[in-house]
Amino acid sequence: MRKDCTGFCGNKWVGSEKHRQVWLDMIPPMEKYHDRRGEMHILFVGLEKGKDADTFKPLLKVVLDTWGEIEAAMKE
Repeated sequence: MRKDCTGFCGNKWVGSEKHRQVWLDMIPPMEKYHDRRGEMHILFVGLEKGKDADTFKPLLKVVLDTWGEIEAAMKE
């Protein structure tokens, strides 16, 4: 997993530190499912219903809540 380029556009960081950090926070619960493949939104639906849902759902909420900050930064 390439942690060094998450949230970057070229060499410039875009968006909020909170958004970047929550993606890093999602790595441990998601590593349990490293063998799953597919579109992210489909994988996320399964994780939201799985045994780690109580851990995953709040993290995903922060990702989605901070996505607008990333889109705004990309326009700058």
